Amino acid sequence: MRNLKFRGKTENNIWKYGSLLKDNPQKIYYIVDNEDGTGREVLEKTIGQYTGLKDKNGKEIYEGDIVEFKDVGEEGYEYKEGFDFDNIAQVVYKNGIYTLSNFGETDNSYYATNSTDEERLEEVLRNGNCKVVGNIYDNPELLERGE
Repeated sequence: MRNLKFRGKTENNIWKYGSLLKDNPQKIYYIVDNEDGTGREVLEKTIGQYTGLKDKNGKEIYEGDIVEFKDVGEEGYEYKEGFDFDNIAQVVYKNGIYTLSNFGETDNSYYATNSTDEERLEEVLRNGNCKVVGNIYDNPELLERGE
């Protein structure tokens, strides 16, 4: 069973990691550090859950992260030499799975493959070339660039 872990950003632009608590009457969200038990109020729009996956450098991947990876082609299809390229995309949670969206300056549609999006995200990680390069809160400009 996967341990649920979240991150959120404080009003002072500091990322906090741990368990998520919500004060319902006040609609205030807190991230509580799992080691020392201290909690800090975080901005709701910055809250993201840990996917349970890590990039090639061992960095944890959260909702809202921006990942970069080399496109190696679909199974059974190989790009001709010189036609491979780097992708950049946002990690999102949709319909109960983590998937990739907002590919640079593409059509901003969800990545379509013959497998489920969740398998595709894991496939990208299995290829060993995926790395977290930022997130949509601190680095939104990364998704605006076209390669």
